[in-house]
Amino acid sequence: MPSVPRSSVQRPASQIGQRSTRRGGARTYEETPADLAESTDSGTLYGRIHKLGTDQKRVLALTGNRAVRAILARDVVKQVHLFVLKNPRIGTDEVSEYARYPGLSPEALTYVAANSTWLRTPGLRFSLMRNPNVPHETAQALVESLGGDELRFLGKSSEIRNDVATLARKVMERKGML
Repeated sequence: MPSVPRSSVQRPASQIGQRSTRRGGARTYEETPADLAESTDSGTLYGRIHKLGTDQKRVLALTGNRAVRAILARDVVKQVHLFVLKNPRIGTDEVSEYARYPGLSPEALTYVAANSTWLRTPGLRFSLMRNPNVPHETAQALVESLGGDELRFLGKSSEIRNDVATLARKVMERKGML
């Protein structure tokens, strides 16, 4: 049987854009992060993303579409969360949604709080303050900018961390709201 050069081997249409590897004599095809970046099939998308390594998830977080970013924002690898927020196509509505997610990493929450454009979004500061993972220093910086109703809720609610509730009560005292 004549040998066929590797470059002339035709791949099935379903495997175009995928990396070819040999395992145990059989040729298999692996998806690259670029293939997943524009994928829209959410049922299989989660499983395919779950199988990726951390470095591939980082690349995908920077280039992926909204569905991919939503999956990666809830990934167990906390390092990926920051890369999701650095995606140039992310919108303020997505950032507001992720700020409410209690599993988001503290580094990602601090990154959100440092972005003045995102903080102009109504309710984002309040969502950050309600998040149990927001670092104390970040909460301290944000509490001054909250309105009266939001401060009252934070100061009286039992579902808010004690240090955040204490900060809210101190600001209310200072502003003469108590």
